[in-house]
Amino acid sequence: DWLNQQTAHARKEIRYDLRKLAKEGYEFYVWSAPDPYEPLIEAVIEQKSAWLARQRRGTLYDHPLGSRFLRKCVAAMAAKGSLHLCGLRSARGFAACHLGFYQQGVLYGYMLTYDPACSRYSPGAALRASLIMWACDNGVAAIDLLRGADSFKLQYGPQPEPLQTFVIPRGLIGNI
Repeated sequence: DWLNQQTAHARKEIRYDLRKLAKEGYEFYVWSAPDPYEPLIEAVIEQKSAWLARQRRGTLYDHPLGSRFLRKCVAAMAAKGSLHLCGLRSARGFAACHLGFYQQGVLYGYMLTYDPACSRYSPGAALRASLIMWACDNGVAAIDLLRGADSFKLQYGPQPEPLQTFVIPRGLIGNI
């Protein structure tokens, strides 16, 4: 059991956050077809757009093409059977959402978002812990948190993986 392998302090924090979220009506939800995935994707776009605005970073999801691109990617991955979506959901909406992909036994954690109105319950950390517990319970061989040396990843005892870059040459000069 993954949770029991965590430190006493980590177990206490995770259980506390999940209890508080449950008391507010939020529960862990994993999307599966034929349920519509659009409510989760719209929450991801809304939550990530709000985060980007608060951080004064780019506005990819505020731009119509950015959101449309994400929706098309999600639709393609759903059609392929590789889409993995989950969230902490209540009748009021989502406290946190995770957009990822599952392929060949590996769950790729692409994007985790949260509603800042729920931040006192650490919904992002609670969702990540719920996702890891779900992955362990469902035979997922590995979770890839993708690139970046974010400090939150260290608490999970990650194993570094080499990053591969593929270049597609274009034109005569690109083929030299």
